[in-house]
Amino acid sequence: QQQQQQQGAAVREPASSLYPITTPMGTGPLSVLDRRSMVGEDSDDDDAADDDSGLCSVALKLDASLTDNMASRFPDDLDSRLQRYAREQACIDANYVKGGKGPQHLQTLMADMSRDLMKQVNAFSMQMERIRDLFLMAGKQAGYGMKSDVVRPSVDPLSQNPAQDMVAHLGFARDIVGDLQQQSQEFLQRIVCDHTNPELMFQALADAQPRDKVFYVKRVEALRSNSTTLEVNVTSGHIRLDGDRTYDHAEIAQLIKSRSNKQRLGIVFVSPKRRKDFSFRDVQEREDFCQLIQLMKNRHGAEETDADSVRASVFVGTFNMGDVGFKESLQSWFSCQGEGNTRDASPGDHQIIAIGTQESGMAEKDWLARIKQEIGGDYHQVAFAKLLAIRLVVFVHSSLQHHVSHVQSSVVATGIANKLGNKGGVGVSFFLRQTSLCFVNCHLAASLEKLQRRNANIVDILSKLQLGQKRLVGIDVTNQFHHIFWFGDMNYRLEYPVSMVVDTIKKKDYKSLLPTDQLIKQRDAGTVLYGFEEGHISFAPTYRYKRGTRDEYTLYKQKSTYIKTNCPSYCDRVLWRSFPNTYIKQTSYGCTQDVLSSDHSPVFATFEVGVQNQYVRKLQIDAKCELNIMNVCAKLLSSSTTDYYLEFYGTFFEGTLKTPRNQKVESAHSKHPLWEGTVAQAYPIIPERAFLERQHIIVAVKSEDSDELCGEGCISLMYLFGSEPMPFTCDLSHRGNFCGVLTGFGLVMDSLGEGMAKNLLTADEEDAASLAPSMTSAHSIATDTLSSEHERHPSALRPRLPLPSEDGLARSSRVLLTRSASAAVAAQHSAEDDGEYAQPDDVYDGSTPTQTKAAAPPLPPRGGAAPPQLPPRHSSTGAPALPLRPGQVNTKQQRVQDVLHQAGYPELLETFINGGYDDVEFFCDIGERDLVDLGVNSHVARAALLAAFGNLGQSSL
Repeated sequence: QQQQQQQGAAVREPASSLYPITTPMGTGPLSVLDRRSMVGEDSDDDDAADDDSGLCSVALKLDASLTDNMASRFPDDLDSRLQRYAREQACIDANYVKGGKGPQHLQTLMADMSRDLMKQVNAFSMQMERIRDLFLMAGKQAGYGMKSDVVRPSVDPLSQNPAQDMVAHLGFARDIVGDLQQQSQEFLQRIVCDHTNPELMFQALADAQPRDKVFYVKRVEALRSNSTTLEVNVTSGHIRLDGDRTYDHAEIAQLIKSRSNKQRLGIVFVSPKRRKDFSFRDVQEREDFCQLIQLMKNRHGAEETDADSVRASVFVGTFNMGDVGFKESLQSWFSCQGEGNTRDASPGDHQIIAIGTQESGMAEKDWLARIKQEIGGDYHQVAFAKLLAIRLVVFVHSSLQHHVSHVQSSVVATGIANKLGNKGGVGVSFFLRQTSLCFVNCHLAASLEKLQRRNANIVDILSKLQLGQKRLVGIDVTNQFHHIFWFGDMNYRLEYPVSMVVDTIKKKDYKSLLPTDQLIKQRDAGTVLYGFEEGHISFAPTYRYKRGTRDEYTLYKQKSTYIKTNCPSYCDRVLWRSFPNTYIKQTSYGCTQDVLSSDHSPVFATFEVGVQNQYVRKLQIDAKCELNIMNVCAKLLSSSTTDYYLEFYGTFFEGTLKTPRNQKVESAHSKHPLWEGTVAQAYPIIPERAFLERQHIIVAVKSEDSDELCGEGCISLMYLFGSEPMPFTCDLSHRGNFCGVLTGFGLVMDSLGEGMAKNLLTADEEDAASLAPSMTSAHSIATDTLSSEHERHPSALRPRLPLPSEDGLARSSRVLLTRSASAAVAAQHSAEDDGEYAQPDDVYDGSTPTQTKAAAPPLPPRGGAAPPQLPPRHSSTGAPALPLRPGQVNTKQQRVQDVLHQAGYPELLETFINGGYDDVEFFCDIGERDLVDLGVNSHVARAALLAAFGNLGQSSL
């Protein structure tokens, strides 16, 4: 009886008690006999008999398991607690279990060890519950009838089962996460806003198994093209060429899209380093292939990031060396140390480095070697251009060299008679991933009084730099690239008394000097480099210092018959211009103080720019969308009375859009052409808003009688999404001069807007009055923007924005450019026939053949009208081709005649010459549609001509 009483007392002892249990044999840990008496006399429940160690079979089993398997896997404190449980408490838990209760000592041990975890689980659950309630309450307010059955479990503070409470909390955390996903998905699927299409939600491509796809292409080689296949297997991460050779995703170094022929694609392979060109059936197939390759690289870790865009640091430096070599260390220049908005950087911090010098006093080889020594060996040289002592070199980080394409360079002399190369500009352009960049280093006319000559130098450089696409005839480089950087010794001076300039410099009141700067005043007036930006100048004038010091300026110079005064001035500058809605931020702008060999100080500027990757579709649904431009008014400064037409260029749709001539002008006294109704309609190759928001359209205003370009600008698609046409305003400029303003309305519509699209497309035919308010708005915008007084004073039309804040960080938001990274004519130093396939020497060293450009599909007729005709071609000089007179055939035309003779149609020579195709350089761009426009009506003749043009090798050009 006494033994049974002791047993009952032991059972009633709290499970969490760690004190010894009183037994008939004394106080202390239970003996084997005591444990056996507590369990009962039926010892058959034990798996094995107790041994001489003094432990019961329960303790023996657990102790052996702990010793053999777990002792070395846990911290010492946990190991000691497990040993205590196995030796002293497991037997008691066995008794509890046999009595119909839980293993309370084990539950207490679990509760003690999970106390910190449960705090984190409860905090996490509360956060997820709060987010769930956000969507739940919004759905209820919207009348969606949303409800949730997941509620937080109640907690009993007197609970004797902590393990069960822990399981309940963990289960709630799991359930609330699932409920949050369900509630948010239901709300977002049902809500409708201007930025989303509910029919396309949650169809993410990443959630679906990618489809392997076979592309039927033509392998383009030097003199022939062979049909073949490209099979993409995203799952396994490889492509197969013609069912034979297999390439792993890591062996594909680069995809290079042709800009003149949107069906053509170059694939650069790593080993061996060579490039293969293919022609796809249409631009859509080419884009699908590029997206699958990018998706494959993203999934298999071949790319550093799968984001649509990344950031890159750009260093731009300009230095007039004063006809002497680099004598001092240049580390302060490349590390952005000195005066102004400086930063603590090193050359290795930048992804792109562009160095421009003037009056370079070193041999070219030594000059390059010194710069490479200063920046280190982690950079790859993209391009080098020179014009006598004007030099420009651009580097990219070695990790990015396989992302560089379409490299071009060009030089323009503006010295005596525009021939001497002591003054002029050199330019380099290229693509980094899907972003186009252009760098121009210039040295302009010197002396205070030669202001107009400097302005003319800039116009000459802009009009003659041969960078970009040939199809954009007349459009200069300022309207072609995502980011263009213009820098050098521009020689603009301060129009201020010398003594007052010196006193102001001593006070370091540099801000007071800026209103007297010629370049700033010219840009304010819209007469030079319109739309460019410059960081805040917070450093002393960089010219003209006394050599060997930065404490004294050389103010006077003895000439043969007079003494010339040199006012300290900001001759060395860095400016930039970027597409609207693209990311760019200047992070430094200043000059060095320790490079003393020249009378100029080196100037540095660094930028952080956004670089776009190959876009990968996020949606699976084959949605359709269209872009409509309508109700356009052009307010031009020109006094010409001619009629005009508009051309629209873009990389996200096929072909070029051309409008008919303007329908009327606003008034008899103000020649501002208008285009009513829908004037342009495009069908994007990727109908997704995330892609289209970063696209741009170049618009060019041309005179109908001479095709002269009267101004160009850009329309960003960022703000053309909505339920109704959205207004836009676009500044027009040409060769750096402000030309006017283009206003109108645009709208990007998807499949949900078909009815609205139909009404808009036929409004000018069915009921023009329905769009009268829109037209009135367009006219009022243009009228308010440009009045007769503004026409006489263009600076009043577009007043200059305030200078950026003194921290030197500025974002280009005023500049209205285009995403289409293209140029006016082929590159002078391009290694390719169409000026867009030039690659770094170690990327591709093979030849690139020409390829017949497939005809763009005709635009959908508006109201049954015939599609607009393509504009006539221009000769490489930029002027319209002259008609061919009898017996007059020059060298270029002789080559045209030879090609036509090989095709079997020499009688078409006059047709081609009079149509503007006076050079075989244009033949690689001719499509079947172009031949029809020329009057070649025979299908057999067109096929023979296209075959002859496609067989033109690079040697022929």
